[in-house]
Amino acid sequence: MSKKEHYQEKIDRYLKQIDEVIAKGPYKADWASLTGMEVPDWFRRAKFGIFIHWGCTACPPSAMNGIPERCMSRELQNISTI
Repeated sequence: MSKKEHYQEKIDRYLKQIDEVIAKGPYKADWASLTGMEVPDWFRRAKFGIFIHWGCTACPPSAMNGIPERCMSRELQNISTI
C-alpha cells in the first residue's frame, strides 16, 4: 500500500466517523432543522472583531534579511521611487 493510499484510507475512516456522529445528532443538513435551534444567550451578547495590518513587518524575516524593500511588491517599489 502506498503512502497516498494509506492516508486516503485514514481520511475515509475519519469522514465515515464524522458522518456517524452527525447522523446521531439533533440536527440535519437542512435549513428546516436549524430553524428550530435556540441561539445561546452568550452568542447574542458576543462581540466579534478583526484587526488586520499588512505591511513589511508582516513578512517572514527570511524574506527581508534586514532590507524592507525586498518585502514590498514591485508596484510599491516603483511608486516609492517617484
